[in-house]
Amino acid sequence: MSASTTSKWEACGNLVRTARTASDLRGFLVAECPVNTGHSEQDATLIAAAPDMLEALRGLLDPAINEDGQWYAQARQAARDAIAKATGGAL
Repeated sequence: MSASTTSKWEACGNLVRTARTASDLRGFLVAECPVNTGHSEQDATLIAAAPDMLEALRGLLDPAINEDGQWYAQARQAARDAIAKATGGAL
């Protein structure tokens, strides 16, 4: 993943792809986790959360991202959302 990744990713079984949208239903392959590990779907879920985690970390380090004075609360919520995505809903 490059530092310029801006698209959201989603897990689909053992695959990770760019998130599909109403205007683009394709979704491009980002990663494939080996199915013989016994935890390939969990690995794919964690990998799919990487762009969200990067965005949340950037928000924690740069209060200028949220100029309305609520940066800390917004950054904490983004971190919670990224953790939930990475863990399948658990904090």
